[in-house]
Amino acid sequence: MKTKAVIFFLMLFSFVQAQNNTWLVYNQGNSSLPSNYVKVINFDGAVTWIGTIQGLAVIKDNQWNVYNPSNSDLQSDYIQCVSVDNTGTKWIGTLNGVVSVDNSPSQRGWDVYNTSNSGLPLNNVTDIAVDSYNRKWIATWGGGLAMFDGSTWITYDMYNSGLPVNGIYRLKIDGNDNVWIATHGGGLIKFDGVNWQVYNSSNSNLPSNLVYDIDIDLHSNIWLGTELGLVKFDGNNQWRLYNTENTGWDFTAVMCVKADKLRQILYFGTYNGMGIYENDTFTFKKTNNSGLSNNWVSAINIDDNGNKWIGTLGGGVSIYNENGVNVSIENLSLQADILSVSSYPNPFRNQVQLTVNLPKTSKVMLRIFDITGKECKVLTAENRKSGTNTFFISMDEMPSGLYYCTVETLFERRTNKLIKI
Repeated sequence: MKTKAVIFFLMLFSFVQAQNNTWLVYNQGNSSLPSNYVKVINFDGAVTWIGTIQGLAVIKDNQWNVYNPSNSDLQSDYIQCVSVDNTGTKWIGTLNGVVSVDNSPSQRGWDVYNTSNSGLPLNNVTDIAVDSYNRKWIATWGGGLAMFDGSTWITYDMYNSGLPVNGIYRLKIDGNDNVWIATHGGGLIKFDGVNWQVYNSSNSNLPSNLVYDIDIDLHSNIWLGTELGLVKFDGNNQWRLYNTENTGWDFTAVMCVKADKLRQILYFGTYNGMGIYENDTFTFKKTNNSGLSNNWVSAINIDDNGNKWIGTLGGGVSIYNENGVNVSIENLSLQADILSVSSYPNPFRNQVQLTVNLPKTSKVMLRIFDITGKECKVLTAENRKSGTNTFFISMDEMPSGLYYCTVETLFERRTNKLIKI
């Protein structure tokens, strides 16, 4: 009888894990994410860049690193965009200018561009797009559009070009190097380097002149997130609107859009969950029917493993993969000069041993969170000396599942994955 019970428990646990494995959440409680308010997510190979309103998180070689004005040349901790150019350099737009950096920001300086040292028309940078010539197209909130080719700056605004307004949300470059511009109050703009084409609610079927985001799918369709719904535009004269009137949706505004070109699926974010459009059918992921951490979806991107990284305003980052989330942010190896953490055994049954390597004497706080980000246990140790320190954590009272242990010191924080069986 006991053997059958054990087999049943293992089968049940495997089923629960399989369900949970389709979603994973990173927030301030279970990771080094500097804020739960996420503005942008981008990738450069295996490196993940997450921009928040309180700094930039970079996940590289299974480790989190956080950058802000206090430890880098970032001029603002409010990160609005991260783009990768044709040489692998990252271009980061903030409330106070642009910085560019490679994959090792701690090993070289950051290049800073602002209104005082460059041709940038305004420091509030909302988006950066890169064309096939490696020219950077920089959107600003109130200063129009700038183009930077590495040496020369050109500014386009409502006074010297066909741009109808100076407030720009997002940019997209198509296969012909046309710049598509989502604006605040000016509709959708197409710029081919010479001619400006304006699409607005007066001269087209665009439902609103507030266009929040833009993406282009495999068939060159332009997808727009607007104040009054989701729009599909073929780039010529065919428009299709999806909104509350023709779909029955319980929201109006679409805040972000992301086309999965490989799988031909569209994902879009609203203030009431994430929408999925596949084979002419809409489905929705919300906090009440999925592992989504917050319904206000502000950013969506897709990595090489098919994981959907979903930035939210208030719930951190939710990662979704219908085939099982496949990310690699594991335990840190022990090094003498950095804070590092390892656990044994892992998976474990009732008790786990954490080995914490401290580069210098510090107070240590251990915090255990479940997969939803709920804090389950807190342990505090005063004045632990530098070197190896061992902690034994009893989790008898906790159910089986995936947990995160955050180790906080006076100078650093690390997060370790724990699995109780």
